[in-house]
Amino acid sequence: MKEKGYADIEKVPLADLEVLIKGKKPDSAEVDAVEIKAHGSSTAFDETDKNKLVGLLGGHADVGMSSSPVKKDMVEKFQVQNMGNPGSRAQEHVIALDGLAVIVNPSNSLDKLSVEKIRKIFLGEVTDWAQLGGNSGAIKLYSRDQQSGTYDTFKHLVLSGQKLECDKQANLMCFEDSKELASHVASDLNGIGFIGLNYIGTTKALRVSMGEGVNALAPTRFTVKTEDYPLGRRLFLYQTNQPKPLAAEFIQFSLSNAGQKVVSDAGLVEVGIDEAITPIARDAIDADKQRLLDDAAVPKAYKDLIRNADRKDTQVNFRFASGASELDNRAFRDVGRLSEKLGKPEFEGAKLILVGFTDPKGDEVKNLDLSKQRATQVKDELAAEGIQVETVTGFGEEPSLLLDPREDEPESLAKNRRVEVWLQRSEFPQP
Repeated sequence: MKEKGYADIEKVPLADLEVLIKGKKPDSAEVDAVEIKAHGSSTAFDETDKNKLVGLLGGHADVGMSSSPVKKDMVEKFQVQNMGNPGSRAQEHVIALDGLAVIVNPSNSLDKLSVEKIRKIFLGEVTDWAQLGGNSGAIKLYSRDQQSGTYDTFKHLVLSGQKLECDKQANLMCFEDSKELASHVASDLNGIGFIGLNYIGTTKALRVSMGEGVNALAPTRFTVKTEDYPLGRRLFLYQTNQPKPLAAEFIQFSLSNAGQKVVSDAGLVEVGIDEAITPIARDAIDADKQRLLDDAAVPKAYKDLIRNADRKDTQVNFRFASGASELDNRAFRDVGRLSEKLGKPEFEGAKLILVGFTDPKGDEVKNLDLSKQRATQVKDELAAEGIQVETVTGFGEEPSLLLDPREDEPESLAKNRRVEVWLQRSEFPQP
């Protein structure tokens, strides 16, 4: 509304988790209003037993927001009602990324944990740091309150939907404010908590992996943006195949530079690739790369490719549908974003390296071929935008480079189906 020049904009509470945003039209006393109902991702598409008069399907919403991709059965419902395919590029839009940091006291001797170990800590299955190889001490838990989006993301990504009991767990404290939570962890030698990336402060943010033997990554806006970091997820906007003009305009605003600034100001990670890398994030990126170079299990051919290259300027991985070389919806838009950036004069002479990977399901030989096909597909898409690629290769389901070893989780498999984008510039230091 601000972007369109509305005046006297105000938020009016309605029912629980429902608000009305209203404002006066430009050059008019007429008032427009937008009703927002925040009852969970499933209500973006249809009514539920608990929540009625919600969702795109019944015409109760013009735009649906979800933190998980539309499911196959819901796609079929849309098609039956001639409302298009909500998973298509025209109807599904990745507008932001959400990421969490797991924090401990700076004096804690641990520097990384797997998601499974974090889950066991917060569910009370691990109660002393000595059980994790740290110094002996009863673990104290710090959580955001159950009304926060931060808590909801943690519950989804770490706790597999299980709840924390703020009033029943003796070693658990819950907070409405992330800064206050971080302050308590920073002063508690045995504390551990979770917060948004903007609130790490003086605490120690742990590197996180999806399993033992898998590379653990630092929580930065860069690793969330590339979708390599385990505790991150996409946020989607959905529309029907016949959206109202204002609904379509709102989605385009969300994807614009102005809309992405709103995303960033809200503490989320924008999908653009022009964000400046902070010195702390730059150090973390360099450290993650060095760990790959030092890992004896990582193929020499991969190390040789990345040794004199980095990803600070590309800030993107291209991801794919299962068993296919077709770019997913975010990746399709990232082609344009990357092409626009690399077309700038400062990147003249830089060499682009594309490295493809697959998930671990299926035949190993076929997966190797598929990983190379995916890298070639990205090369062709970039070439169509006038961007030339120096090297195209793939490593299939290479175990040492898997981001997530699980084969039974769709989100885990999707994380591995990627093409990494590395950039080699003449001023990069030689080994």
